[in-house]
Amino acid sequence: MAKGVLKVPHVQRIKRTDGRVDLYFRKGGWREGPLKSADGTPDLMAEVQTILNKVDRAQTAALKPRSNTVGGLLRAYNKSAEFLMLARSTQGEYQNYIDEIIEDCDTWPLTEVSRT
Repeated sequence: MAKGVLKVPHVQRIKRTDGRVDLYFRKGGWREGPLKSADGTPDLMAEVQTILNKVDRAQTAALKPRSNTVGGLLRAYNKSAEFLMLARSTQGEYQNYIDEIIEDCDTWPLTEVSRT
C-alpha cells in the first residue's frame, strides 16, 4: 500500500494469480466481500463502517432476549437478580448448561416445553 493511503481495519487483501487484489471484510466470524470500494480510499472506510454498523446491530439483536422462546427465557434469567446473586462459581456452572440449552433450543417456543 502506498504511503499516505488510508489503512482500513478488518480488510483482508487477496492477491489473485492475474495480479488483481480483492478486498474482503473480516472480523471475528463475520465475513463479507468482495468489497466494492478501492483499497485505501475514504469510500472503503465508509463501506467498512457500514458493515461494522450491521455487525453491531446483529450482535445487539442476538443478545436481546426473544420473548416466549427458550433462549429468551434463559437470557432473561442471566440478567435476573436470582442468577446474579449466585456465587461466581455457581454462575459459571449454570452458564455451561444454559449455553448448551440455548445452542440446542434457542428459538423453541415456550408453549412446546413441558416438565415431562
